[in-house]
Amino acid sequence: MGKPRRKRRYTVAEKTAALQKFEQATLSNDYLFFRVMQQKAALLPTLQRVLPELGIVKICQVVA
Repeated sequence: MGKPRRKRRYTVAEKTAALQKFEQATLSNDYLFFRVMQQKAALLPTLQRVLPELGIVKICQVVA
């Protein structure tokens, strides 16, 4: 076993840029859409925000 690897420390500018990219991501982003549809915990709040008029409170089965 070698030495444990040190975690890379990100600068404030890098963190800000990453946060800005994340906030600008939409469900038109294929990867993000795939991840949201795949995870029940992420899908329900997303559907509630996108389709508030439906009043979705529960998802019975998630099929990707």
